[in-house]
Amino acid sequence: MKSTIISTRFNWIADSTQPSFFDDPLLDIERTTMPMPRKIGDASFISVALPMNMVVRRGYHHFRPEAAGKLQPMFHCVEEFVEPALCVQSPKKGRVILEERRVGQVFEFGPSGCLFQHIDAFDNLPTVDTSEDFEVTVLIAGKSILDTLLGEEECGMLLKNMNIASVPSASVRKIPYPLRNILYSSIPDHLTGTIRKLFMQSKVLEYLCGLAEHFACTVVPERQEQNRIEVALKEIHEELLLLEGKLPMLNELAMKYNMTAQKLGLEFKKRYGQSIYLYINELRLNEARGAILRTDIPLKAIATKLGYSHVNHFSRAFSKLFDCSPGSLRCVVDPDFQTVD
Repeated sequence: MKSTIISTRFNWIADSTQPSFFDDPLLDIERTTMPMPRKIGDASFISVALPMNMVVRRGYHHFRPEAAGKLQPMFHCVEEFVEPALCVQSPKKGRVILEERRVGQVFEFGPSGCLFQHIDAFDNLPTVDTSEDFEVTVLIAGKSILDTLLGEEECGMLLKNMNIASVPSASVRKIPYPLRNILYSSIPDHLTGTIRKLFMQSKVLEYLCGLAEHFACTVVPERQEQNRIEVALKEIHEELLLLEGKLPMLNELAMKYNMTAQKLGLEFKKRYGQSIYLYINELRLNEARGAILRTDIPLKAIATKLGYSHVNHFSRAFSKLFDCSPGSLRCVVDPDFQTVD
């Protein structure tokens, strides 16, 4: 049986007097004590190598009441992989702050959030909140076996939907409890021998199928909503360009296109680089400038067409944008023009 993991090393930060631990990736580790000062609590872990380049682990951390309220660094884990792998860290209880050195980010998560990593090596430093006990289940699965199980296209889509398409990358995502519970239940206490590994393998496969279904179901509506917003923005843009006179209120536009005013404002600025009113106002003023240069339309008529209640308001906005008044610009093309319209 091959393993995705080439080598594993744990440097114990919680108790630096203890020697580093080196793990053989092909060997199972039954519940083994992890070094931790007694005044803080105790900890242990399990590691099981499964067929198809997968490893399942579980860490248990129990903290004494007098140690509550602290952030306790646990260990520095460094692992080398044969190939890129999907790594899942799913806490059942407690909270962890994890420094992911391969990605260069720090992630904080608890039971409702799982950390998904797409990496070719581990370089993690977890710090645990001692306010409550901490229990976490970890799954490591090689990319090649995921391609085989899910299909290369589906696997690529799953990683993309998790926001971890590139290597290295990591993302914390909320996962519903029924799906998280499949992974929690993958290490049974009541089974031993070959049947235990078969049970664990079945649970891991069930979990992977659940992940693929979950992210497919959650991402498709998100894309549909984003597509709807894109269409709405184009329609709003065209509508406002053709509209003469006063612009509608933001709330009116948002209600018409089934969005909140805040959402509409943010999405429009993201697409066009400016707020709706600043963008449209600048376009209108540029049109006004063209009309002043090319026609003899009275400034009052231009101002009314643009939605200004008074020509003076139009003049102030025009001067602010172009550093000259509309009257002085008209004088350039028509020396006989009188600035009082």
